[in-house]
Amino acid sequence: MPGLALPGASDRASQQRQSAAEMNRRCWLVALSLLLAACGDEQSPEPVPVPVPKSAPTAVPVVPQVPPVTVAQPAAVTPATVSREIKVEPLPRLPPAPVDLSLPPQLIDELTAGDSPASVPQAESLLPPLFVEKPKPESSFQLNGRLLTNDQLSEDYLESVEGAEIRLQYKH
Repeated sequence: MPGLALPGASDRASQQRQSAAEMNRRCWLVALSLLLAACGDEQSPEPVPVPVPKSAPTAVPVVPQVPPVTVAQPAAVTPATVSREIKVEPLPRLPPAPVDLSLPPQLIDELTAGDSPASVPQAESLLPPLFVEKPKPESSFQLNGRLLTNDQLSEDYLESVEGAEIRLQYKH
């Protein structure tokens, strides 16, 4: 029966939710530790020793200073204070190279002795002619038509259509 709940079903559901939440926390912890490990191993700056005044001879125990723990921050971009002038020298212009577009004499002899380009057979095309007007076949039957509209201007064109006219013509 769908209305009855099994004993302990809510306990199992809450345990599943708790284990899912715990798994989610562990995933976040692993992801955070990986991100922190990938941030870089920048070494902290060396601590600067504090000068002790020599005027007062007192017996104070010296405690070694522990460098403060800092979180690595991206280095601030500062404009360079020293400016360098870069001198760009233009490249020297080369004289134009002579270009020879003449054909070799052997090729000229072959072209003049052979057939004219118009008589050379063209390679057979793999595609049919795409942009050639196709001749209309002569038929003894012809079909024409038009829409009949009223002369009133309306917002919807379909409302102005009153009918259609079809003309069938037979030629003998």
